[in-house]
Amino acid sequence: AVRSVLLYGCETWSLRVEDTRKLLISDHRCLRNIARICWDHRVSNSEVRHRVLGNDGKSVDEVVNLHRLRWLGHVLHIPEH
Repeated sequence: AVRSVLLYGCETWSLRVEDTRKLLISDHRCLRNIARICWDHRVSNSEVRHRVLGNDGKSVDEVVNLHRLRWLGHVLHIPEH
């Protein structure tokens, strides 16, 4: 639910590298909070993501790209007038 709020409308965002980095940081903090894993436990972000989301847990930048591609597919199917 947190990710859906974080990524609402991401299909149309124009993201810079810095914006993507901030999204990743925010997502990692939320996942660590959910898993109750502090940064000083020395657990990698990918391991935290795996523990919270399971094997198919994608990073937030991968999810943004998937949403963009899905949106592009919808746009390409709109008939031209």
